[in-house]
Amino acid sequence: MKRLFSILVTLACAALHAQTQPSVFQQVLTNAVAPAVSAPVRNIGQQYSILAVVLSDATPGSCSATPETGTIQLEASYNNSNYFSIGTPLTTFTRGVFQTTSAPGSYSFIRVNAPLLDGNCLINAFYSGSISGTPIGSAPYSTFSEQFQVRGFSPISAAQSLVSCGPGRVVVYGLAVSNLTSTANSGSFTITNGATTTLNVGFAVPANGNYILPHGPRPYFRDDLNHPSSTNQDFEVFNLASLASASNISILVDFRCE
Repeated sequence: MKRLFSILVTLACAALHAQTQPSVFQQVLTNAVAPAVSAPVRNIGQQYSILAVVLSDATPGSCSATPETGTIQLEASYNNSNYFSIGTPLTTFTRGVFQTTSAPGSYSFIRVNAPLLDGNCLINAFYSGSISGTPIGSAPYSTFSEQFQVRGFSPISAAQSLVSCGPGRVVVYGLAVSNLTSTANSGSFTITNGATTTLNVGFAVPANGNYILPHGPRPYFRDDLNHPSSTNQDFEVFNLASLASASNISILVDFRCE
């Protein structure tokens, strides 16, 4: 009986461990105006934190298309009272373009603070944390041997090529699509090798909303390895292949050439 009990406890612990999520993602500021402070993010013991921020107009044309200056930063605390900045604060922004920063370290509490920014700009801030892996984002944490790259595009209102690799495959590990208008939109992404399409996947983004795939340990998009045109010597391109409505969107691609 004791042996059976021990086995059952071991299996139960294994099941609980298997359900543990290795990453957490959440939107922490939604159409906020500085000064603004988020609630602490969900804590799963993450070792790395990534912050992505995009600005939009409070009223049409109010947030300057030229670089805005201010401060938005990741902060940490051990008692949920005394917070200090971690990583490199974001200080320069362009409306509709995602800016990213990151920070290593495990803390009891992590939040996002936007103490200073033009009040004519709305702030949307997104957080992801991982218990393993390598952070990506702004200096000094942007260059690692894993060779992840982040490219931002805004505004976009029609199909266009986004990132390319050659030789090597385009492998997408994270993606953010932000809809800058009040009309829902949809479209598709493709990976092409010359004239051959080796991946085609659709997406939908709500009015003034976001379609987010946070940086993860496994790729979201890569070519069909069984396609006769797929080899590791490919010259591949990741494309916004279609957009249902010609309204402005922003795209942030987190990828690696493999």
